[in-house]
Amino acid sequence: MTKYFLYTLLVVGMGLQLTPLVHAVGLSVSPSELKISLSANEEKTVSLTVKNPSNEVAVFEVYPDELDRAITVSPATFILESGEAREVAVRVIFGEEGQFATNISVVAKPLSSASFSAGGGIKVPLHVEVEESRRNYL
Repeated sequence: MTKYFLYTLLVVGMGLQLTPLVHAVGLSVSPSELKISLSANEEKTVSLTVKNPSNEVAVFEVYPDELDRAITVSPATFILESGEAREVAVRVIFGEEGQFATNISVVAKPLSSASFSAGGGIKVPLHVEVEESRRNYL
């Protein structure tokens, strides 16, 4: 019985040593939520800070999940070294009044295709309240 136990332990231990290590590219984004109030046809820009806390260089993509005619992100794609951060501008302009909601997706992918790293992603909720456009009458 002991012989079989030792043999099983040896086989499992060798299998664990041969398995390649996989880790995920990290990212952090602040603030964790965006709320914007504006008038119809008014333009507003807010910013997100995207940081690469991982130990490797990564490519970052930032985009709205929906409402991409009214929401633009700049820069949409960029590279960050380990520990670096970058400001991303989120510009909104809506022609009609109402309440709108979507997410801003931030996705990180390892720069090296030879890396055994998985990408990561965060969705930042975006809430936009658009009021009737104000006009000045003399």
